[in-house]
Amino acid sequence: MKSRDLVERLYVWIACVLLVGGFGVHQWMLLQGRLAEWTARIAPTNLLVGWFLLGLGLLLAMWRRGE
Repeated sequence: MKSRDLVERLYVWIACVLLVGGFGVHQWMLLQGRLAEWTARIAPTNLLVGWFLLGLGLLLAMWRRGE
């Protein structure tokens, strides 16, 4: 396995963890009725970072397929 393959998989896994984690924490706090100020700041940041990493991983995968 090439190092580029590992980097692509790492980007996708990190993105998935951030997306699911950020969304899960946000929804759990909403269901508990305790949507604190820190959650309102942290969850959207996790989602944005997750989307960025997911996009970067997909771009790397598409670039690799084009070679």
